[in-house]
Amino acid sequence: MLRLIIFTTLTTVLLAEHPFGGPLAPAQRAPMLSQLAQPDTARRAPATVRLRADGAAATGAELKATLTKLDEPALAKLRTLLRATKPGDPTVENLRQDFREWKTASDAARAIVQTDHHKDKRKFDEMDRAYQRAEKAFGKVTSGLRLGTNSPAAALVESITLLAQIRRDIAWADGKEADLALLPIGDLAKAERPAVGLEQFLIELEPFLALRESGRLVTAAHAQMKSAKPEAVQYAELLNARRITLGLRPLLLGEKLSAATAQHSEEMVALKYFAHESPVPANKTPWDRVKNAAFEGSGAGECIYAGGSSARDAHTGWWYSDGHRLILYSEATAQGIAKFANTWTFMTGNFTKFPF
Repeated sequence: MLRLIIFTTLTTVLLAEHPFGGPLAPAQRAPMLSQLAQPDTARRAPATVRLRADGAAATGAELKATLTKLDEPALAKLRTLLRATKPGDPTVENLRQDFREWKTASDAARAIVQTDHHKDKRKFDEMDRAYQRAEKAFGKVTSGLRLGTNSPAAALVESITLLAQIRRDIAWADGKEADLALLPIGDLAKAERPAVGLEQFLIELEPFLALRESGRLVTAAHAQMKSAKPEAVQYAELLNARRITLGLRPLLLGEKLSAATAQHSEEMVALKYFAHESPVPANKTPWDRVKNAAFEGSGAGECIYAGGSSARDAHTGWWYSDGHRLILYSEATAQGIAKFANTWTFMTGNFTKFPF
């Protein structure tokens, strides 16, 4: 019976290669293109990932045409704000200071999180405090970037972020490499040559803005993944929020990587064992399971957990286990997560080619 379950799972996955189950029909593109045309950096995210997932050959021309119309007014607004915003404006200085505090706190916390503490509870307590400092500092920067607060700095950042999104996606439509984890904010700032203080401010803030952008896009993708179970999305979003706080790239759920984790959780329950190594020869190692699931990339590290029903339970268990935590907060682009009964399996990995 177990072998039949595994076969059915893998067959389904092999047929579902598109991250959202299949490309948009021509009639479905119009609403997405309309959403993409909005001058709102957050609300554009679902359309960006949905259109890019179909590939430049299918959607590139329409996407480029939509963005080209948006480019000129976006550039004009940015230039107006660059002229109107003074380098010494209090909102600029406050945001710069908040960013520097976050950068210092996140660097320190990341170093502690990525260290093996050999189960030293005192080190775990220190790690928790360091993360809390980074989280608080991250919140201050996020608050400083909110629009509607009469903040020239927030308006300027929103404007240059929008133009950076447009330029990145036009480059993608033209067939160039355009990593969604990057935003050409520094390049735009240098090209427009604002006052020296403003140029330095925007260049300095770019890593934070790129992380925020990555988080928005990955969250928008997870919300549209028909194959992703609610508990998988809950765990992925919990982990990504913490990774971003620590200055790490968020991980995209991989359908086939999650299929490998689902198979292992189900098998452990069915065969009544709890280990990374399977007694079924074909599924012996995590990398065997990733290969069997035909994941479009490579597996990196695996975590297993039993006893808790919630995503937070699983994360807490792994957070205070050095080897598992080092996997959760490593450099990667993909994650797979699944629960069967109360047995969880998680894997990090790297896409050979990012889905969008």
